[in-house]
Amino acid sequence: MPTDLQLELEQCGHGRCDGLWPAERLAAVRQEAEELWQQQLSNSGNAAQLERTGADPHGCEWRLSPKHPAIWALLTSGALPQLVAKATGWQALRPLHFGVLRKQPGAAMTSWHRDKDVIPSDAPILTCWIPFTPVQEGSGLYYAEGTARLEPQEGCLNDENGLKPLLLQSGMPMTSTSAFQPGDVDLHNGVVWHCGLPNRMAEPRLALAACFIPDGARLNPDPIGFNPARGATLRRRIRELYFPQLAPGDPLQGEAHPVIRPS
Repeated sequence: MPTDLQLELEQCGHGRCDGLWPAERLAAVRQEAEELWQQQLSNSGNAAQLERTGADPHGCEWRLSPKHPAIWALLTSGALPQLVAKATGWQALRPLHFGVLRKQPGAAMTSWHRDKDVIPSDAPILTCWIPFTPVQEGSGLYYAEGTARLEPQEGCLNDENGLKPLLLQSGMPMTSTSAFQPGDVDLHNGVVWHCGLPNRMAEPRLALAACFIPDGARLNPDPIGFNPARGATLRRRIRELYFPQLAPGDPLQGEAHPVIRPS
């Protein structure tokens, strides 16, 4: 029988788990995330975009590696994989990648998007958004919940001019997340349209977003319903970054994507 969290994700496209860890459990993870953010900022060709919105539309992805031991442990063992399994019903899963998102006070909105549009696989995905700093209501995420119930092709958007009609016709209700504390987790599926709200707080907002796939997911460079031109650049980048040796139809696997079987 589906869990309450599974039903919430199916109906609304998102859910949350408060207090998954004590805040001090995240101290080492936060330190690694801060270091990666600085590295990302130094190496990005879109530093201004990063500073303005806390994200780069051309990619903020990081390959999971034991070189980042605290992040590796968080994503591959313990409470988070168990939560993903509970939310999805997957018996076995793999981390795909993670990103570090940092918004300065006054930083602008992160654009509306569907996560699955940039993933070169037919399998579903689940994103976990993990704040390292307190987040006030109105400075977190914003969901067009109705889009979670659309078939992929119904929610597909090739032209930015179609975004407003899509949200008005199919997105209601539009829901802002309530306040978060470090240790809370927001989860959302790859179908729901959402955006990151401006940071209206006086302090920077730092979070880590981790994407999970079911074990057995296979490479598909242009999955039907998730193949708009607007996501093609990132789909190609993710394929080249993680799976250059794989052909379409091959299982998505590798040392950066260990299989996890939560107990």
